[in-house]
Amino acid sequence: MVEWEAPEASQTPPGADRAPRRLRWVARVAGVVVLLIVADVAIETADRLSETVVFPRQVDPAWVSATDLGVGPADSWLGDFASDGHSLYIETREGIQGFWGSIVVRRSDDGGTTWSPGTTISNPPGPSAARHALAIAPEGTLYAAWAEQGPQPATQRLLVRRSVDRGASWSTAVRVSPPKVGLVALPVFLLGQDMRLIGYTDGQTGDIWIQRLAIDGSPDGIPTHLGVTNQQLYGDADFIDGGLALAQAHGQILAAYVGPGYPALRVAVSDDGGRSWQSAGSIDQTFLAGQRPRLASDGATIVLAAVDPNESARYVKSPFVRVWRTLDGGASFQRGPDVTDLRSVGDVDVVWSGGAWRLVYAGCPGFMTCATPSRVWYAVSRDAEHWSRPSVVTEPGQVRPLGVGAGSFGVSLAWAEVRSDHDWRFVISRRALDAP
Repeated sequence: MVEWEAPEASQTPPGADRAPRRLRWVARVAGVVVLLIVADVAIETADRLSETVVFPRQVDPAWVSATDLGVGPADSWLGDFASDGHSLYIETREGIQGFWGSIVVRRSDDGGTTWSPGTTISNPPGPSAARHALAIAPEGTLYAAWAEQGPQPATQRLLVRRSVDRGASWSTAVRVSPPKVGLVALPVFLLGQDMRLIGYTDGQTGDIWIQRLAIDGSPDGIPTHLGVTNQQLYGDADFIDGGLALAQAHGQILAAYVGPGYPALRVAVSDDGGRSWQSAGSIDQTFLAGQRPRLASDGATIVLAAVDPNESARYVKSPFVRVWRTLDGGASFQRGPDVTDLRSVGDVDVVWSGGAWRLVYAGCPGFMTCATPSRVWYAVSRDAEHWSRPSVVTEPGQVRPLGVGAGSFGVSLAWAEVRSDHDWRFVISRRALDAP
């Protein structure tokens, strides 16, 4: 086993000369110390000089427990994990046959240590559902959506159900996608005090639609066309998915998605509850193909997290998580510092929960290549500008985050170990709310 010690960190002031620097790494191989010196090496990214090469570290002991849900074989999607500050909910797709499965919801009232029996909400209960979403409205109502196999070959329809009793019972499923939509990519909810939206991409045409919902989950008017994309964000079928994300602040709704052509972030705003949209252009930022942008709001500030491919780096092009924040509902953005310093970054999620911004992502440490398989990492911020040192949550493996929530139970982070395409091991890791 090889254990690496990274060089001592030193910060390069903004605007300072980015001269090459001698790096000194130490490896311990079977108890023997080996000194490796690489002279005149500059590790440069798009807009910063990274002075710290992150090598494998141990799981942060602040993560005091990890609970295996014992679910499987099943899979899920980033974001299908929700918290209201008191309970946790997770939505999975189980009994998968081909592209289809059954959508199941579970609840935990103790931070993820124990879970209720799964409730199958897809209709019919057999393997007829594909991509799905789960969200909690401010008053505590649960909303779930999924793409159901349509009556004609290669067609799907988007269905919605809601629960007003914490998942114990569910309303009758209602269809919210218009008949002309053939395939439905991953849906996303935005639930506020006075409005409810669901957005999705037509997986055949690339059109991105926003549908207002009545309180019972049924369509409220006709859908609004937001934009178009030609991106494929997953490889289990030839689906187009714009990676849509939604958030609200200052009475405005912000939408972020992956535009057509070379992947670029696009943003649009609505000041009438999602009935109409105005393009805010693109954040001057390319986007790592195959990843999804994420939005979160505390009611005043909206934070956008995405993976920068680092194409302008002259040496090692290591993607990293970029965070922006907007204080005016999307009219302008402030670009914050990059949060990660890894060789490669996978799924990313950001939430406002428990009085702080919480960022989770998958990534592998290393320099020219990954030193280990991916781990799940966690960082926290009070102002979305200054972030904690990333904390290692998992051992290396085929792991991916599903979401994070904080409340009376502390901090609970859901992640999965991918044993095969549709056979995931679901785990909840926990730490104290005020752990450093």
